[in-house]
Amino acid sequence: MPDLAPGVARAAAAASIAAELFLAFALWHRRTRPTAFVVGAILHLGIIVLLQGSDELVPFALLMAAGYVQFAHLSMRAGYCLPSWSYMPKIGM
Repeated sequence: MPDLAPGVARAAAAASIAAELFLAFALWHRRTRPTAFVVGAILHLGIIVLLQGSDELVPFALLMAAGYVQFAHLSMRAGYCLPSWSYMPKIGM
């Protein structure tokens, strides 16, 4: 883990808590979901970059980032993401 100045470490800790609080609510609302995807990606990418020496937290960050796929599925069903899929024919049910 890189050595950070105390002020930078404090700011990073506060920003990560604020991002987690934002994500807890924003992922459930379709209007804020695209912003939440970006905030979550930046948060988990920051964890991976800053904590490269941590054998426990890097896999955790990857797993948590993969969880956004569930919310992307909700957005696609609602028609807010990937509008180019609308031309594909419905198969089955």
